[in-house]
Amino acid sequence: PSGLDSAPFVKGLVEKKVAVVPGATFLSNENGKSSSFRLNYSTPSDDDIRRGVKILGEYAKEYLANN
Repeated sequence: PSGLDSAPFVKGLVEKKVAVVPGATFLSNENGKSSSFRLNYSTPSDDDIRRGVKILGEYAKEYLANN
């Protein structure tokens, strides 16, 4: 959601072995915050992508319910 900083969300995903890049990484203002993140789907296998998206979806529901 708009206004939610994705950095803590991304850290939680890393603990679940799913790596995404926080949107703030791509901002020109290094102190800026972003509610977005980026996915890489060019290197992982189709099965890894499916597993990762499933974990991401489950974690997003949990994270948004608690934040």
